[in-house]
Amino acid sequence: MVLDQLKYLGMLDIIRIRREGFPIHMSFDDFVNKYQCLTHSKSIHSSREQVLSVIKELHVPETEWQIGKTKVFLRSKVHEPLEDARNQVINQKALKIQSAWRRHAALKKFTRLRGAALLIQHAYKGWKLRIEFLRKRRAAIVIQSHLRGVFAREVAAALREMRRVEEEMRKRERLEAERKERELELSEQQAEEERKALEESEKYVLCLLINFVN
Repeated sequence: MVLDQLKYLGMLDIIRIRREGFPIHMSFDDFVNKYQCLTHSKSIHSSREQVLSVIKELHVPETEWQIGKTKVFLRSKVHEPLEDARNQVINQKALKIQSAWRRHAALKKFTRLRGAALLIQHAYKGWKLRIEFLRKRRAAIVIQSHLRGVFAREVAAALREMRRVEEEMRKRERLEAERKERELELSEQQAEEERKALEESEKYVLCLLINFVN
């Protein structure tokens, strides 16, 4: 039924005519922009020359195309292969772009992860160094307090020894002063006894002289 409808509508004849004719037509600029990616030719000033250069490099049979004043006419027989080749090139370029983008995204992600890892490492190293510093400072404080205790005990012992030495010196000085006082008293007693003995001897001699005179 569909085939009959197509026959009644004349679609088969239209398709046949389109195949025999040049159903694909596009401007020079559109043709060059679409299919120049399939060639290695460089852009030149004239659009018509660019079209002819692209057609020549693509080896399009002369029976499959016509060129007018502003447009290019193509048969479907050559248009479809050109579109397939163009799609392949676009897909290849797209794959390259995707690959480059993935590489860029991966590099960017890696750079971000490396930066984050470096920050974490720096933070961990800083934290570790702070912990080590606190441990060392605590140990230094303990050592300082121990040394202060040792120094304080040594100073206290030295002060006690100094006080003991001072007390001994004072005791010796006091004993020496007492000895000197005793010696002085003894010497004064001896001098007094000698004076008294001298006075008694003088009295005795005086008595003897008086008795002798009488």
